[in-house]
Amino acid sequence: MTVSAEPAAGSAASSFGSILREWRRARGASQLELSLLCGLSQKHLSFLESGRSRPSRGMVLQLASALGMPLRQQNAMLLAAGFAPMYIGARPPCSNCDSMNPVSSGIQTPCCCGFSAQLSP
Repeated sequence: MTVSAEPAAGSAASSFGSILREWRRARGASQLELSLLCGLSQKHLSFLESGRSRPSRGMVLQLASALGMPLRQQNAMLLAAGFAPMYIGARPPCSNCDSMNPVSSGIQTPCCCGFSAQLSP
């Protein structure tokens, strides 16, 4: 019996893969069509969908762009692949951010969820 040493990484990769597969199918594209569009092999795309390969941040963004994904879903795809979200305005701030009171106007403050927001009085 074999026990995986990294279950969290495997689950994140399969989550990314399932999101990728779902969007590819929703757009009616085959693995070959999407791989040609993104400049990677069909085998590598298959490995990304199955969780056998982990994408780079650039690859996640390239695939999301090729699939015409909205920014909110691109952020979800980045999170599933283990990267920080890229688009700040794509989702509302967390509940902790709402309670933050700026000391002075114009302060760039990172949120507890990793976003930076321009705070105003």
